Amino acid sequence: VSNYKLRLEQLQSDLDRLTKEKADLNEKVRLLFMEKEASEDTVLRLQEDLARLQEDLSRSQEDQRSAEVRIRDAEARDNTRERIAEVSKMSLGSDQMSTTESYESEYLTKIQQLASRIQQQDDFIQELKEDNLVVRNQKRSLLDAFNHEKN
Repeated sequence: VSNYKLRLEQLQSDLDRLTKEKADLNEKVRLLFMEKEASEDTVLRLQEDLARLQEDLSRSQEDQRSAEVRIRDAEARDNTRERIAEVSKMSLGSDQMSTTESYESEYLTKIQQLASRIQQQDDFIQELKEDNLVVRNQKRSLLDAFNHEKN
């Protein structure tokens, strides 16, 4: 009878240990599921961010093309102004020249500001693309780890 009691106590302790182990594993599965959900949410947000960035990039490229057209137009106007300025210089004197030069410097300043802004946007887009790549790699690693633990 004592052998049976001893065996029963041993089986009971094994059952308690296995029950605790099962509870621990269930908690790990729950935490992994929550982490997976968070990762999926992150991936969705990143996809939305990527779509927004692509839209911004497309707008920036359109803005850049538009700025290039404006630059060409400004250069053409500048060439025309230079010719007019030369004629004015001969006939009207130096007061008219300084006004034309101030317009030219204003345009050049604006163009430089726009070019700088476009470069900043391009740099920002590149940085976001790099961040997106890092997050994708992290997601892939998490999914691999989750699948590995699953198997």
